[in-house]
Amino acid sequence: MNPEQIQLVQRSAVALLGQADTWSTNFYGALFREHPDLRSMFPADMTAQRGKFVAEIAALLELIGNLDEFEDRASQLGADHVGYGVRAVHYRATSEALVTSISETLGRDATPPMLEAWRAVHDLVAESMMSGRHRAATS
Repeated sequence: MNPEQIQLVQRSAVALLGQADTWSTNFYGALFREHPDLRSMFPADMTAQRGKFVAEIAALLELIGNLDEFEDRASQLGADHVGYGVRAVHYRATSEALVTSISETLGRDATPPMLEAWRAVHDLVAESMMSGRHRAATS
């Protein structure tokens, strides 16, 4: 990620977090539309899960300027997700759902550079989560 991408993500996050319920609903809607097999990994009532999604993204974005802390948090998140059955293949699904949900939530304000910046953030989070997942699985 470059500084311009970080700024795009942080600026757009303000708008997205201002529509947190819509954004999180769009995210899980996109995820389950494209990957209905993943629905069974989540509770029937998604209210709390949508809140966790928003809270975790907000927490990670607070740390984005400090790469070590950002990666530590994402790595721990990956370790925590081992118990939920999350596998490496799921990260591609969440990447596409994230970009789709941002497009749906922001509409025409979701520019190609902004979406690419969010992909870059997701890739960084996913890489750190997979590292944490690997450490948890081998310990």
